[in-house]
Amino acid sequence: MAIAIPDRSSIQSGMQVEINPQRDRTRKQLVIGIIKDILTKTDKHPHGILVELESGEKGRVKKIVSSSDVPVNDIEGTAKTIEVESARDIASIISRGENHFVEFKSSILWSVKFTSQQIEQSKSRELKKYGKNASKFIIAKSIAGFLNSDGGDLIIGIKENKDGGQDEVIGVESEFPKLKDKCIDGYRRMIIDQIVKQFFPTNIFNHINQYMQINFEELEGKMVCGIHANKSDTKVFISYKNEAHFFVRIDASTREISGEDVVDYCMKRFS
Repeated sequence: MAIAIPDRSSIQSGMQVEINPQRDRTRKQLVIGIIKDILTKTDKHPHGILVELESGEKGRVKKIVSSSDVPVNDIEGTAKTIEVESARDIASIISRGENHFVEFKSSILWSVKFTSQQIEQSKSRELKKYGKNASKFIIAKSIAGFLNSDGGDLIIGIKENKDGGQDEVIGVESEFPKLKDKCIDGYRRMIIDQIVKQFFPTNIFNHINQYMQINFEELEGKMVCGIHANKSDTKVFISYKNEAHFFVRIDASTREISGEDVVDYCMKRFS
């Protein structure tokens, strides 16, 4: 199936993309880099939106990519020329394991069935603070961490092996009975309405496709959900009961920072 070429409304400066460079007459090369300027004024172009990368390379955008698709030593400073290949898929992301650009979660809805007594007796700080919304808040903070850092992929339906063995694909189908619409579309709507709309600023919800993409893929007979978060060009706070939180991605974990640390981080990251 052909890969849809992104239109202008789905890309923005600071986003990592693959372009076919203007210098390449064979149309067999792609260059990975960060968008500096968007040169096409119309919303669509049959061959892709023309952009200039931070490296100075100009070309038409073929797809938006995750930083996890590129070896770390190729990300900084220079664009990387590669041969045309198939679209980034969830299976290839999972094979790399968790890292700065990839995080696994087994479930989104594990906390919704907890009773008040179970929550009170729990040793989980987040479960006690956020109650039945704890598992959704954890997903929200992971997405926010990627947005505020370098972008990345949150894969749901994967049980991480803490002992260093192979991670287990468990899928998300077991959560469908907890949904109003017990299907993939219902799961997608749950993410948008009960996570993005509930915890994120209105501008993120209103322009969700600029900030994240939600995809599903069948692996080992089970359905997993991938949420790709783009690198945001503005700081993103999430909130719960009027309390704002700022999360960033540090190595392979999501951390909350506050106070002067937020000011310092934002001055360096978003200047």
